[in-house]
Amino acid sequence: MSSMITAMWPPSLLLADPLADMFGVRFWYLVGGAGVIAMGLTAFFVPAIMRIEDYRSERETARV
Repeated sequence: MSSMITAMWPPSLLLADPLADMFGVRFWYLVGGAGVIAMGLTAFFVPAIMRIEDYRSERETARV
């Protein structure tokens, strides 16, 4: 998982730097924050994500 996160740093910096130069850092923070809030709200309404811990506990119980 951490290698996937590390792999996303260069592309995100390639996107963030020119946009921050064009529109300003404050705008970029607002856009990023709005994106995080939108993803969080979307994930809240996806039943599979809300029950992800239930699936994990079912797999662990099956192992025992």
